[in-house]
Amino acid sequence: MEKIEYSVRPLEAPSWLGPLFLFEAILFLSGVALLLFPDIAILGIVLIVFSGAAFIIVGLTLGLGSLVDEYQYTINRFH
Repeated sequence: MEKIEYSVRPLEAPSWLGPLFLFEAILFLSGVALLLFPDIAILGIVLIVFSGAAFIIVGLTLGLGSLVDEYQYTINRFH
């Protein structure tokens, strides 16, 4: 039986990820603050939904990107 070698690469986060999550957190907290004012509460709901959607989109993009990167790394390593 032949021995299979595994290699582990450290995950590297993009440099723009921290500021983006900070921006999304500010959007979310602004939306929560706007809920306190009944006249513009709908704007708060919009901000909360927008920040949640942005968080999900960024998470999916980074997740799929890392899967593709890992696949290409594996293909290049063994061929």
